[in-house]
Amino acid sequence: MGYFRSIKLKNYRNFLDSSFEFDDKCNIIIGKNGSGKTNVLESLSLFEKGRGFRKEKIINLVNYETNEKNFNIRSIFHHEDTDYTVDVSNIDKNEKNLKKIFINNSSDVDSLKYFENLLSFIYFLPGME
Repeated sequence: MGYFRSIKLKNYRNFLDSSFEFDDKCNIIIGKNGSGKTNVLESLSLFEKGRGFRKEKIINLVNYETNEKNFNIRSIFHHEDTDYTVDVSNIDKNEKNLKKIFINNSSDVDSLKYFENLLSFIYFLPGME
């Protein structure tokens, strides 16, 4: 089973440029209300197909306090003695803002399918209004 060693959030939600390290066991995220705990979890969910567990429009994930139009989430994903650099970013395509995933700087379909098969998430979240 693989795991995320680290993630770096750039212009994502309430994070301008933040990094988080994880280990291969249990990781606990704690903090005050509004500090970004759920945003960290959501950023991990964006490595799966779709728009993340919140189902938010991709353009709304960009930190609104900057003039930047893009966010980037870079992770190091470890599986079977191999580290993969995996990036999630937003791109403009035909006036739509879409999510794009790169594995080791490639968006090759076979690489993406291989990576998707390595991921398995279970979320336990409080009800939000």
